[in-house]
Amino acid sequence: IILIIAVFLLKAASASASNIVINEFIANPTSPANEWVEFYNPSGLDLSTYWIDDDLFFTDDSGNSSKKSLSSINSSNPNYPYIELSSSIFNNSGDYVVLFSSSGEILDQYQYTSDPGKDKSIGRSPDGGNWTTLATSSKGNSNGGSFIPSPSTTSHLHLPQPLPNQMIHKLHLLLFLMFHLR
Repeated sequence: IILIIAVFLLKAASASASNIVINEFIANPTSPANEWVEFYNPSGLDLSTYWIDDDLFFTDDSGNSSKKSLSSINSSNPNYPYIELSSSIFNNSGDYVVLFSSSGEILDQYQYTSDPGKDKSIGRSPDGGNWTTLATSSKGNSNGGSFIPSPSTTSHLHLPQPLPNQMIHKLHLLLFLMFHLR
């Protein structure tokens, strides 16, 4: 029974992690401002052990820059935490923005292929939705609904999320097994 409960809890934690997405970022800020990345985190999970990078390879930092820990993430608004990067990691003309779990699993990624312009943020509208260039940046807050035509996009990976009915079914199954296997 303990094993069944442990498997259920691990699956539930994995499902929650898949709800976290990159929500907005600025890759070309006016100096002395920093690049930053905001996340849409409706579950309010602690992201301080996660990583952000500009390539798809967690263990290989041979590219332009090393992955950055989210240990100093600003979670003053836990639904829209963000990280200000002390050094630039994104290429203005195009790059990947990749969110890795603490174990190196890609949770979300986006590739932009052109410079949106100085201080223009690329984000999802609505939050967690489709990518576009936003009319105004909203670091640490909801992206609202204002946007301008989308930048060139070549790929986006969004991991599937379990439906609420699937979670309810798993909970019912777990309760059934707990009561009938004692």
